[in-house]
Amino acid sequence: MKHFFKGSVDTPLTSVDTMLQTQVKIMQNWSSSVDTRSSSVDTRDSSQKTQSTGSSSVDTGLSSVDTGSSSVDTGSSSVYTGSSSVDTRGLPRNPSGLIWDSVSTLDQVVSTLEAFPVTPQKI
Repeated sequence: MKHFFKGSVDTPLTSVDTMLQTQVKIMQNWSSSVDTRSSSVDTRDSSQKTQSTGSSSVDTGLSSVDTGSSSVDTGSSSVYTGSSSVDTRGLPRNPSGLIWDSVSTLDQVVSTLEAFPVTPQKI
């Protein structure tokens, strides 16, 4: 026995497509058709686009060069080497290269992971 109410529609449950089901279908289509890897999506303003030079790229708006290699001498610009940046603007030069006004402290580093040798104490 079917009950009919004023303003209602009698429809089998399997043929009703709710808004949530529609949204899930749309999202599945989006996620399977859009590649959002950082290497394939460029969201920068058109004035910041880079010019491709083979495997390297040059950003002419920021005076930086990303070549993927570990060392690049650009004279008066920044270099991105993958793990750090080197800013050579305004530093004095001599025939052997840059003149550094800083002191390396790498030889003063003491590892806390190694135990100091223990000498037996006399009683």
